[in-house]
Amino acid sequence: MFNSKYITKYIIYFTYFTFFILATNILKAKEKPYVISNNLMQNFFKISKTKFVDTSFVNDNNSNFNDFIFKNFRDNVYFTNNTLYNDRNNYFHLLGNMNNNEISKAIINDTELCKYWINDFVVTPDTLILAAFKYLLVFVKEKNDYVFKKSINLDCTLEKIHLYDNQIIGYSNNFWGVIGDNKDSVYSYYVIINLSDLKPNYHILGKQNSSIFTIFQPRELIAGVKNKIITIDAIGDSITFYVYNIDTNTNTNTKVAYKYKPENWIPPNERMIDFINKFYSPLFRKYVKNTIDSLRPLMQEISFISKIDFINDSTLLILRTSPKKNYNYIYDFNFYMDIVSFNNDGIIKYIQLTQKEQNPNKPLEENFYLSWYITDSYQYCDGKIIFTQQIPFLISEKLYKLTPNQIRDKTK
Repeated sequence: MFNSKYITKYIIYFTYFTFFILATNILKAKEKPYVISNNLMQNFFKISKTKFVDTSFVNDNNSNFNDFIFKNFRDNVYFTNNTLYNDRNNYFHLLGNMNNNEISKAIINDTELCKYWINDFVVTPDTLILAAFKYLLVFVKEKNDYVFKKSINLDCTLEKIHLYDNQIIGYSNNFWGVIGDNKDSVYSYYVIINLSDLKPNYHILGKQNSSIFTIFQPRELIAGVKNKIITIDAIGDSITFYVYNIDTNTNTNTKVAYKYKPENWIPPNERMIDFINKFYSPLFRKYVKNTIDSLRPLMQEISFISKIDFINDSTLLILRTSPKKNYNYIYDFNFYMDIVSFNNDGIIKYIQLTQKEQNPNKPLEENFYLSWYITDSYQYCDGKIIFTQQIPFLISEKLYKLTPNQIRDKTK
């Protein structure tokens, strides 16, 4: 019998890519784009590591297991979350290293700056930088911990940041993002900050007319790697994404658009488009709840992009949804994953992955590879899909003798 009141712990699943051998052979195909479909996600990803988060991260009052953020640096996977901790002397965030289990404090005692939500971070051997609201918070390592040194004030919020060529590149693509006093919030943008002078340079990428659907979270419609940024339309006649190649010396960029349409992609009709466009007016943007309630029924009528990630600078991981015929609730979707390779001439190939739902009446040990199910709650980091789950009981061999329904009943 599992005691659901025993203790709440965090568990993180690592699943590694196994498709690269197959992908190498696809590159030799003459047909463009070459498509491989009807593959199971569970055959392409294997659970390779299960890890408990140190109990110092667990704060029953504040911690949310969906708040974890993962980044890679020099083959180490680091993670933090949005919980602000405190002891008798300091306020601090925590930074964990998944490879060596080290836990560091990022100490910040500025009561104004420490209250903001952390969107992303980058880490080096000597520095930790947090993207929080309209600030970059810079910490310097002292012994095992990081101490706050300075903040960089920005005219915008940044969803994501990464390091490239001694510069921080930050970017955002959501319905509420603005630069300065510009109230036309329906655009994506990026910011380049040179680490030598810490001066931000702002660049608007362009209109993103489906970015209104970022009000339904989690949804990530922008990603970056090296000197590339990619944005993707949440809806449309086909799947459309835009790759921006940034010249960091001249602060200019070039744009290339790509399109493809899977067989199970369901586009909006003209009536839906007209309806959606109404909500871009300043009047509707003031009433978020009404906008969400009005657009929510579309979730089970058309296909949506949930998130996009760079696997490398020429390969993408795209998660998308389509309606279910018999759904249990409005956000009960069919999830599909596309692995897309491209170059300057267009899309070379893409692999379409589907998945089977687990049988709730079979023990986990009988079909373990189907015991996990990909939704929009994962994070991608350095060739890994990372799931974070909160479990209210101890894991033992007895767990795998139970069915998903039995586990659910024991934890009610």
